[in-house]
Amino acid sequence: MPHEAERVRLCFRGERSPMDEMKWLQRLKERDPTSAANVVANGQLLMELARDGQVRALHMAMEHMQEDHVLSFYAVRMFRVACYERRLDVLRFMLANGFDLEQTCMRDVLHTLVEKIAQDDEASHDTWQPVLRLLLDAGVDVNWQRPGDLYTVLHVACRSNLYAITYLLLIYGADVNAIALNDDMPLLCAERVNTAVLSPRALASHRELVSLLLDAQARRTWRRPASTSSPPASSSSLSIQSCVTSFASISLGIQLDTTELFEQSASTLFHQ
Repeated sequence: MPHEAERVRLCFRGERSPMDEMKWLQRLKERDPTSAANVVANGQLLMELARDGQVRALHMAMEHMQEDHVLSFYAVRMFRVACYERRLDVLRFMLANGFDLEQTCMRDVLHTLVEKIAQDDEASHDTWQPVLRLLLDAGVDVNWQRPGDLYTVLHVACRSNLYAITYLLLIYGADVNAIALNDDMPLLCAERVNTAVLSPRALASHRELVSLLLDAQARRTWRRPASTSSPPASSSSLSIQSCVTSFASISLGIQLDTTELFEQSASTLFHQ
């Protein structure tokens, strides 16, 4: 049996798949309904502690729980609620104790977080940056494209007119020309923002956002412009070209005449 400290260190490692956990919980419920009920109650308690940022209480609860690890069903919800409540200590605690940010169900964490930021008050947008930095430093893929519209988190930030968040994502390597469904690109998403309903502050932020994307070489489309054939030469240009040709011929004729005259003079000189 693992030592208490070791058990806490591994409590969020998620050694079973969600389907396996459901089967395990069902078997436990059939064999020992009380223990199964305790597992569910403990998971709900941990979610509340994560939401409230009670790291010490969270650690103590993990030490006294009988199960070796938290069900991933609850661990994922704990992590998400800690993100939404900006509980950095809880996030660090979970990451340090085995929580895997690369699991499939966590790939959209940046998208959902940025969408939540967009619903928040404008003045508080900057307060979300530490959470985003923590996730990005922990290895969340900044260019992951979600199923459906194939938006990256940069598309979401640009569509939501989040200048500061866009700036941060670009620092972490977000693809400024990522292509989504219907050829949507971040610059297009930014330019589609309805500026008529924006506050003066949001309008200034929108101008900065578009300027930032353009400075980063953002394009409106990945398609090459259609090639255009050269227009037919006009009659005036043909006339000018004809005059130039005639002048060249006249000049050439003068040159030939001068050459013949020089040869005749030289011949006369040497025969004297």
